[in-house]
Formats: sequence, C-alpha cells, structure tokens
Amino acid sequence: ATIASIVAITFIVAIVTTCHGYSVIYSSFAIAGFNTAFPMFAGAMISWEAHSSEGSKEASLYAKIAVFRWVNTAIIMSIITPFTSSLSLGSNGLIPGICAIFFADIITTNLLQIADPVGNIKKHFLAPRKANQNLMDTQFEGKPYDLA
Repeated sequence: ATIASIVAITFIVAIVTTCHGYSVIYSSFAIAGFNTAFPMFAGAMISWEAHSSEGSKEASLYAKIAVFRWVNTAIIMSIITPFTSSLSLGSNGLIPGICAIFFADIITTNLLQIADPVGNIKKHFLAPRKANQNLMDTQFEGKPYDLA
C-alpha cells in the first residue's frame, strides 16, 4: 500500500506539473479533479480494513480524505511553484494558485453534484432494461452518504 501511495502521488505531481506548465487554471482543475475523485478510492481502501464500528470506519475515511486533500492542495502546489515566485501576485504565484484551486473546487464539486452522471445513467439507461419492477427499483436508490 505504501509503494502504491508513493507511485500515485508521483503520478499526481507529474500531471499537475504538466498542467501547471500551461496555466495555473489547468493545474487547479487537475487538483480539484483529484480531490473530487479520491473519496471513491478511499472508500474502496477502507472496505479492505477491519473496523470495530461504523464510527471508526468513518473516522478512518475522514482522515484519509483530509490528509490527501491537504497534501494535494497545499504540498503539491508549493512543490510545483518556484520559490522565487511564491510570494508574487503574478499568474504563477502561490496565492493566486491557491485561489484558483478553491475556485475550481467550488465549480467541479457543485457541477458534479447537480449533474449526477452516475444517477442519471442508472435512472435513464439501466433501470428501463431491468427484467422486473424490484430490479428496476434498485436503480433508483440514492447515493450512499458518508459523514466524511
């Protein structure tokens, strides 16, 4: 798991650095995309872990998501921003980059929640093709809700 985490972080840094070479906006949307996608992978990781209660499972999920988002937003942005431009207010500065990440995170999170692509696929494509009403009803269940 540790080696997989190191490889994943290296992959994320490489993608964000490539996007940052084009524009701060591209790198901020890449970071926001990874921040949006990671909770699904964290949910898969905690399903392999043994937890004594639902509370410890939620605490583990919260810790994983919080550490990932902190590293992804703060640490990676400070790694790819040159030290000499970290305090500048230009387009490659650290502060405008963090502002762009917050803006991109607001946009991507809300658009994905409103669009609900997985729910629409289930309701409009999978449900009508089910054999009976009980199987069709299972496609109309909402997303599971986690406190983390």
